[in-house]
Amino acid sequence: MNDGLRINGEEHSLLYEKRMELETGGVDFYDGAASKPEVLEAQSWIDAAIHDTEPLVKPEEALIVTEILEAIYKSAEAGAPVFFENLGV
Repeated sequence: MNDGLRINGEEHSLLYEKRMELETGGVDFYDGAASKPEVLEAQSWIDAAIHDTEPLVKPEEALIVTEILEAIYKSAEAGAPVFFENLGV
């Protein structure tokens, strides 16, 4: 089937067929990010500092993610599990 996705159904006692094109390059309401994710996150931090608001990603959360990622690399290198005692504390 090379003509997209077909959805067959029945509504109000009438049969219908809808064809959906899957290779359109995106969804109608979302064109994609104009900036790279790292740029958006950096801008979020800058805005939070300038406007004295909470950042989208809190430093404690970033620390926990960093510790988890480091543990993944250590575990892969050692071939053994890595255990946490006081994660992010």
